Amino acid sequence: MNKLNQALLIVILAFSVLSAPAQDTLLLISGKKIIASSVDIRDNKIAYKKNTPDSKLKTIDPERVFSIIYKDGREQLIYQSDSLDPIDFKVEEMRSFITGEQDAMKYYKNNVVKGMGIIIGGSSALLGFYGIIIPPLYSTIVGSFSPDVKKTMTFKVGGSASGKLGIAPQKYNNEVSGKILNPVLTANDRLKLARACIKTDKETSLDSAVSLINSRFNCHRVNAANDNSTLHLYRTLPTSLLDNEAYREGFEKKVRDYKIKNAMLYGIISFISGSIALSIMLKDDNNNKEVQ
Repeated sequence: MNKLNQALLIVILAFSVLSAPAQDTLLLISGKKIIASSVDIRDNKIAYKKNTPDSKLKTIDPERVFSIIYKDGREQLIYQSDSLDPIDFKVEEMRSFITGEQDAMKYYKNNVVKGMGIIIGGSSALLGFYGIIIPPLYSTIVGSFSPDVKKTMTFKVGGSASGKLGIAPQKYNNEVSGKILNPVLTANDRLKLARACIKTDKETSLDSAVSLINSRFNCHRVNAANDNSTLHLYRTLPTSLLDNEAYREGFEKKVRDYKIKNAMLYGIISFISGSIALSIMLKDDNNNKEVQ
């Protein structure tokens, strides 16, 4: 690519970035975010339009919103704590609570809950109409147990590349930093991280390794950063959040909601499917008896 083409490409990229529409963000108490093209506070309601061409004006109760983050970076707090209620979260406590909810949505997955929901729901179909109470009962029981937050935030590091990065192969709780300054990986080095593996195809510097890890391991939610010329791997920052009571409450609440929802959903679907299959089997069996 000649210098003229390179210059044109830079101009086009810069123009596309500058012309991209800025967005406002509603940060909800539930930990979810709503991206909007505009936000307005009116008549004890928050009105907003999503950033889509056919979006209509919508409203949301301010009690569901923690803050509004405007396109220029300003944050307007909506949440207000009740100073007369000793158990009500202060602003920073609620911020930690919401971060816990967001981390639970990113990091917690449990296919066992779904699988057991399918098994229990399908089995309860054998009880007929009375079996309908089994999936809700199962979801209530499974949702009553809170997770081990630190265990959820633990990931495993291994492979030939770990030594070159200054990280001993083992499990780490939330974060770890390498002990080698400006490490360099060579071709065919392997780094095992969480449940995935990355292989280098050429000599790779620290910054290139950071970019490679972040792009490759996004689905496993392990982040990489250049920390004073060493590799820093982490799930959430700061690490002190894991010992923050409000953060843990938010994390645990969102996990319980996740388990209750999935146990109920998969249990009911399996119960309905099992009931239909059982009904068809009984009908075919009766038809066979009549033919005989």
